[in-house]
Amino acid sequence: MSTHNRYFLVAVLTLVGALLQATELSLGLNGSFEETVTSKDGTTTPKCWMFNSAFRKNGSWGTVAYAEGQHSLGITAQRGPVHVFTSVGFSAAPGQPFTITTDVRGKGAFKVWLYCYGDAGWVGGNVSSAEKQVDAEKWQSMVFQLAIPTTPFPKGEVRSIKLALDVAKGAALQFDNLTLVTETKMKPTQTNAGGEMLRLYLPPVIHAVPGIECNLYFDNTLLVVNPANYVFDVSCAKGTQQQERWTFMPSDADVGDCVFTLAVRDGANAVLAKAETLLRVVPGDSLQKLSILMVGDSLTHASMYPSHVAKLAAADKKMDLTLVGSHQPKKELPLARHEGYGGWTAKNFTTRFRADPEGYRASSPFLYEGADGKPVLDFPRYCRENNGDKIPDIVTIFLGPNDIFHADDETIDAVVQESLDSFDILIKMIRDASAETRIGLLLPAPAAATQDAFGINYGCLKTRWQYRRNLHRMIEDMLERYGDRESEKIFLVPIGTAVDPVAGFPAREELANSRTEIKITRMCNSVHPNESGYRQIGDTIYCWLKSLTKKQ
Repeated sequence: MSTHNRYFLVAVLTLVGALLQATELSLGLNGSFEETVTSKDGTTTPKCWMFNSAFRKNGSWGTVAYAEGQHSLGITAQRGPVHVFTSVGFSAAPGQPFTITTDVRGKGAFKVWLYCYGDAGWVGGNVSSAEKQVDAEKWQSMVFQLAIPTTPFPKGEVRSIKLALDVAKGAALQFDNLTLVTETKMKPTQTNAGGEMLRLYLPPVIHAVPGIECNLYFDNTLLVVNPANYVFDVSCAKGTQQQERWTFMPSDADVGDCVFTLAVRDGANAVLAKAETLLRVVPGDSLQKLSILMVGDSLTHASMYPSHVAKLAAADKKMDLTLVGSHQPKKELPLARHEGYGGWTAKNFTTRFRADPEGYRASSPFLYEGADGKPVLDFPRYCRENNGDKIPDIVTIFLGPNDIFHADDETIDAVVQESLDSFDILIKMIRDASAETRIGLLLPAPAAATQDAFGINYGCLKTRWQYRRNLHRMIEDMLERYGDRESEKIFLVPIGTAVDPVAGFPAREELANSRTEIKITRMCNSVHPNESGYRQIGDTIYCWLKSLTKKQ
């Protein structure tokens, strides 16, 4: 099957029905109830939860310490029903399913509710489960399945929900390990419009932290010859849509999850492609001690984004971050230790070997001579020699551009397959050494915004359009292969949408031509960002790291 035909077939299939991914909305939920606040009267209650004042005279609530370092939510309804609900709302839409799980013990009956809100406030109705009876001293798990109705409520469609616990009169119950899970549309969209194949993608999650700017650049999300021919339409309760990007500077009040939708429209305002993801604003005050190994190519070798991550962590009183690596190429950036080598592919890390290596490019840092004289991947030995025999808490893999650089439309599928097969070998190497290490696969960074940069670097040997086609295909396949594996502690980190393809890359001023005195600015590096672009990469990694601090 030719590349063109393959794209068309996928386009037809994706128009038939949307593919969904389950996402746990735990931030802002505090379902373990370990984060608490104490009121002036000395009452200790869970952070992010509220007592519904309509039921205040009916009973009491608060955290209950039931084991060392563990709390539950206790609710007693002496005189009538009691409602306790989240202070943070979660985006919702008609027809959207939700699964609520909780551990509970005590005696009495309870329900779970979804308080429903629209653009103008409460929509005039809510969603609730059937009542469940509890009579147990030991913890028991319960599951509730709820969905937002497809028909509007009296005051409009549902745009967000808050989770509530409804404890019946006479009940005294404790709750713990409360989770709220929903489904969002995560797969790339491909559609044939106006004779041009539109290929739109969004990352599985956009991570944000209060005080750090969060960006999504439209040019990076849509594979078309000229994005200016289309209208980008963001639907999100947070941030601002500008000409070239959506941008958001979160505050502490924004902590929680929010659905983010990007539609592409034509001149008649018809939707040609649409994708949905989750904006996750994580609290900046989570305590954390982590070690991280960064694996990559020249973008990592430059050491600027590792150094920026280290500096952000050093300024964060709640984060203790150690960078692991045998490679420290920039003496002026002493914090930046990693395994990043210019020109390397994913396959190089699994196959390049010399028993007596000379120079940093001679041999993979993870390959050692085995008993039979053949090279073998030995991650425990690497960690023994470079991290005091400790397996890192985090490993990031930032590879791909060198793998796909020389591919064309006829070879790109096979090239990406080989590259991701090498990703799988590296993932297995890490996983065999540790079941707990979290693996962050960084979606490749975009190219510079113009052909000028490719011309300066490669003459007539490479077009930006071919490179973008190759890169987009790799990102699509990474989403397909790794996009729903957070339960395996494998994460996709959204570098690909976060870097400014114009201001984030080097440029220089030069004469427009040899017969004029007029000077113009031309971009001059096709795939390596400038300092601000590297900082945007570092910001994105740091925000993802902060998302890993949520209590389990």
